[in-house]
Amino acid sequence: MAARRGRAVSLLSAWALGFICSLFLPGDAFAAGLSWTGASDGNWFNAANWSPAQVPTSADQVIIDSNTTVSVAGATSISFATLALGDAAGNFSPTLRLSAAESTGGSVVVHPRAKLQQDTNQQIAFGSLSVMPAGLLTHTANSSARSFLINLSVAGNFDLRAGATIAASGLGYAGGGQYQNGSGPGYGTFSGAGGAGAGHGGAGGRSALTPYGAGIAYDSLTDPTDLGSGGAGGDNIAVRGDGGGAVILQVGGTLTIDGAITANGLTASGGSTYGSGGGSGGSINLNVANLAGSGILSANGGGGSPGGTYPGGGGGG
Repeated sequence: MAARRGRAVSLLSAWALGFICSLFLPGDAFAAGLSWTGASDGNWFNAANWSPAQVPTSADQVIIDSNTTVSVAGATSISFATLALGDAAGNFSPTLRLSAAESTGGSVVVHPRAKLQQDTNQQIAFGSLSVMPAGLLTHTANSSARSFLINLSVAGNFDLRAGATIAASGLGYAGGGQYQNGSGPGYGTFSGAGGAGAGHGGAGGRSALTPYGAGIAYDSLTDPTDLGSGGAGGDNIAVRGDGGGAVILQVGGTLTIDGAITANGLTASGGSTYGSGGGSGGSINLNVANLAGSGILSANGGGGSPGGTYPGGGGGG
């Protein structure tokens, strides 16, 4: 009986010691840390690309701190507890490309020189998001269809630090090639006397000597979701008048904007005789519980190129 009592006491002591230690260990002490190696390819879901060799789960602290591009595609959502893209010193410039709808409760930090790029128009959901100075969020450039935009849902806080950027300028519907109309619902028309500017929230500007061809206004003024349209092309185009992209943010906590969110249409350039029309501004749509900060939001239309004889029209905002 004495021996049994001694064993019971020793087991109880071991349990108590473990319980006391757990009170003082940090909450993530038992979370796995996974680092990207890219040993096999650029696929997030390939375990051979991680150290240790396993695909991240919702319990893992994930680090991608190399000069690499990591791609996420397919119907399976990524998982992590935390994701650090890049490093605090800005020594690396990784890119994470998201090509399908994702939903994770994890927290994301985009460090200096790191880039988070959305290659879909479907919503991406995070627990919280911080973009540090010189960090970048963007989406893929569109052509004639609304295929790509920044469409984020953040359950907690979203912090866009001073010097950080959400960049969608010139990523909307494409401007026209030489003597071609632009793309998108508010496209500018080439009329034989220069290219007209595209419209979006407002109408575009007509080209020189032509009372028609300017892009029409479209989309909602209070809940915009579409891309900016492309201006018409003139001759000898150096820069097309591509429309601005779209940034749609839904934030359950506080959205702090001390950086810049841009979705401007491009100013066209070039043209020896016929100028090109400017692209229209895109969309910046914020649906947030709380808004703070002193940053910049811009979705302006681009200017038309002067041309030699027939200037192009400007894009609408």
